[in-house]
Amino acid sequence: METFIALISVTSFTALFSVLDRILTYKGFQGVYYIVHAVHNAAIVVATVPDLYHTITDLHHVDTYPPNYLAIQLCFALHLYHIALYSSKFRYDDWLHHILMVGLALPIGSLEMSHTFTGLSLFFTTGLPGGIDYALLALNRNGLIHKNTEKAINTHLNVWIRSPGCCGMAALGIAAMCSRPDHFSILGLVPCILNYWNGQYFMKQVVEDYANLNR
Repeated sequence: METFIALISVTSFTALFSVLDRILTYKGFQGVYYIVHAVHNAAIVVATVPDLYHTITDLHHVDTYPPNYLAIQLCFALHLYHIALYSSKFRYDDWLHHILMVGLALPIGSLEMSHTFTGLSLFFTTGLPGGIDYALLALNRNGLIHKNTEKAINTHLNVWIRSPGCCGMAALGIAAMCSRPDHFSILGLVPCILNYWNGQYFMKQVVEDYANLNR
């Protein structure tokens, strides 16, 4: 029954994102995907702030908290919408991100053993920093800010918030497992390692892109 409800939820969110995309396109907005992604990220932030708080303030008891299924369903839905409407425009990095983070890390993060760590991960990988940048990208596409402004702010977001958050999630997740040998799981290491990779890989790209733009 829970699986059925989750499928209905993901399907509903996917449809909602798709309808919003079509409405914004009809209204003549540019960078519609960025707007939809920013809305999704705002919802993720609201949903995952409790996970961020509980992980930081109650690390030794995170095993008493369930995974954040609402945030997980939102994330699955956003990426299904992205694939359904925009896969023809995907670059190598888009497929790499979808396969590793959504196809591998997120399903593992849906397991009971993930506790608050999946929510913590989503806050940084597809929450606050990304939400700010997608809003900036939308503003740029609609002629409201300069491209260099978006890239400068995104560089700071990645260097000072997103990448450290991904590293922190990886470190805390591994520390929590190692402190409780009975809870240690090789499978549980996968999201931690992928979060570390994600933070460093995309920060490197953002910094290089900004540097190349300002040569």
